[in-house]
Amino acid sequence: MYKCPMFVIMLLLGSIFPSFAQYSDVVSTYDHASAGMYEPPDPREKHFRKDRAELAFPGGVQALHTFIIEHLDYPEIAVENCIEGTVVAKISFDKNGNVRNACILRSLNEACDQAVINLAEKMPQWYPAIRNGRPVSESAILPVRFSLTWN
Repeated sequence: MYKCPMFVIMLLLGSIFPSFAQYSDVVSTYDHASAGMYEPPDPREKHFRKDRAELAFPGGVQALHTFIIEHLDYPEIAVENCIEGTVVAKISFDKNGNVRNACILRSLNEACDQAVINLAEKMPQWYPAIRNGRPVSESAILPVRFSLTWN
């Protein structure tokens, strides 16, 4: 595997960027509110609800970007063949925030798909989703763009 801190690896988060609509054919039941990829609210804010919270990466979105850049391996075979594009994965988390399963919803090629699965398996424990005051299992959609050039 080829480490690629110099390459652009863009993370497109459906709950952050409206451009995720282009993937609606992949996940027709995708719900932006339940994707849960945003920073947890500040409990000091007046609109904070203790009985409901979304799944969140520790440190927020910026920490997730950093984690992906540091841990995603751009496969050598993809570099050699100039393969670029987006892999869309669905990652399931248990009620403790641990990765339970990851599957590919939109494939780029076998090597890039496996790189995203490996990335998901390396992820630290997330802050779990909370419903009615209790932690629950949740899934998140994670599109990861592989690019050999700075765009």
